[in-house]
Amino acid sequence: MTMKLESQTVPSSFNDDPQAWLTQQAGEYSLNTLLAYADDGAIWGRIENGVLTLAGAAYPEVAVAFRTSTLQQARLFGSGGELMLWKDGGDFCARLITETAEDDASHLDQCYQLWGRGIEVRNGFTLMEEGREGLYHAPPENNGVGRRMQLTVRHYLAEDENGQTYINASRLVELKTTE
Repeated sequence: MTMKLESQTVPSSFNDDPQAWLTQQAGEYSLNTLLAYADDGAIWGRIENGVLTLAGAAYPEVAVAFRTSTLQQARLFGSGGELMLWKDGGDFCARLITETAEDDASHLDQCYQLWGRGIEVRNGFTLMEEGREGLYHAPPENNGVGRRMQLTVRHYLAEDENGQTYINASRLVELKTTE
């Protein structure tokens, strides 16, 4: 795989309807999972048939509102790439990482365990609970009851002028259920 990294322009209309712009970007780059961080919590979403559905639709009792005024960062990802959006001052910036099928071993995948264990599945989202902390979130996964989930992160490697390998960029790849 060869990684291509490019800056993206976030239009001013994003502030009025962020979900519409993210849905359009997902369709253009074949991205299907959203993980966003707001001042008041994490927001999971999935894109199916050109529609962005947020976890709050399945679990309104733990919903975090998707508002640009509180949004810190959003990652829209899938097998072919990731669009990352972040706030810089009052403006939003974005970058896109895509991959080509060329054979290149310059990446390393790592899996990170999500906190919590699935306690209920509703409308394609699994409600995860961390018992000690009493924290909840609902990733878009159907078979997580009693199980844990992990997020795969791909690190792209490069070499500096001295031949030392370093991580040049990272992106989210997939969310999957584990034992």
